[in-house]
Amino acid sequence: MDSGISKVNQLPIVKTSNQHKYGCPEEGHGCLSILGQWQLEDIKIYFPNLQLFHFFKDEYLFRENEYAEGIYFLEAGKVKLVKAGEFEEEYIIRLARSGDLLGLCFFLCDQFNNSAIALETVITYFIPRDDFLAFFKKKPECSLEMMKMICEKIGEAEKRIAGLSQKNPRQRVAEMLLDLRSIYEADEIPLSKDDLANISCTSWNTLTSLMRDFRRKQLIEISRQKIRLLNLEKLTRIAELELARV
Repeated sequence: MDSGISKVNQLPIVKTSNQHKYGCPEEGHGCLSILGQWQLEDIKIYFPNLQLFHFFKDEYLFRENEYAEGIYFLEAGKVKLVKAGEFEEEYIIRLARSGDLLGLCFFLCDQFNNSAIALETVITYFIPRDDFLAFFKKKPECSLEMMKMICEKIGEAEKRIAGLSQKNPRQRVAEMLLDLRSIYEADEIPLSKDDLANISCTSWNTLTSLMRDFRRKQLIEISRQKIRLLNLEKLTRIAELELARV
């Protein structure tokens, strides 16, 4: 793990919204959401080597091809998952938020298949792989919930791939803005144009042109590297391939 990581086992646990949790019922708590529901002492019953880490903006949680020592449960903050291209350029696969599990690739291989970079201050639990696997041996009923979560992520990836192949840049950018609104749970999106272009698979120049057009039509407002969505209905019409003029 990076030397820039700050270990904060004494940091108070930050509660996250239940709607972003995954889990099967157990005494009112989900098997995979217990990290956000229990106190640290209770969590360590199942994960005796649990660690709590604090990352700042642009720090790596882990890097592609590093040994996958375990998984990360995001307690607070946003993270971008990226893969390196042929010339070391970054391609954003998806964004992760509180309640997400990162690093599950260790079920298939020993190395992380992408990198995770903090987009803002992030608080995350780190669970060593041996602890995580032992948890499922103790509670096999939770394996199904894990499979459901992985299938959900695969479905999201398939939807994104289909969108990239079927939609033009204007539609992709509109859809991206709506997706980011859902992730940030706010009408204001604090991402750079480089990241926005990357996520929408659009060139920087094309994105800039589309943003100007959206702003001219009062669909968005741009200020200090933040984008505020003003007209969700019209952005949705653009994203959903409707032919109505906006």
